[in-house]
Amino acid sequence: MQGDWGFAEAMSRLRGQPCSGLKRTYGSMFFLELGQLLQRKGGINSHGEQYFLLECCYWRFEDHNRVVVGSDDCQDFIDLTFKQLILGSIEVAEITVPSHDLLIKFRSGVTFRTFTNSAKATDEWTQWILYGSPEEGCAWVFDGGGNLKFIREDEPIP
Repeated sequence: MQGDWGFAEAMSRLRGQPCSGLKRTYGSMFFLELGQLLQRKGGINSHGEQYFLLECCYWRFEDHNRVVVGSDDCQDFIDLTFKQLILGSIEVAEITVPSHDLLIKFRSGVTFRTFTNSAKATDEWTQWILYGSPEEGCAWVFDGGGNLKFIREDEPIP
């Protein structure tokens, strides 16, 4: 039930979670794995206890001095950087309104940001998804139209 896993609570649960990996899927889309890697129900690959799937949005990792890697970088550079990037645990996890952009600060001093850069983005563009733990069996989906949707594990992602 949505009340059992409200979004503010979901974001607060991320604090202290270690990053257990970054896995690029296609282009600049990737998984940000948090907590222990677990075999998911019906899944071929393991995922973190909680994880983000970043899809149709701009993003970047930065430290105090520079942009480390961003969504417009070439795929080889993204892959190499993801293999070398040490993030540590999450210190801050929040979204900004009205865009629902993510801001995640890691203990290593690296910050991760997503950002919407179009007023014409539609709800057909999934920007990012936050998957809960396997016990929770649910996810939060943010689309380009500015909508944040709660879904159950057995529902299709809109």
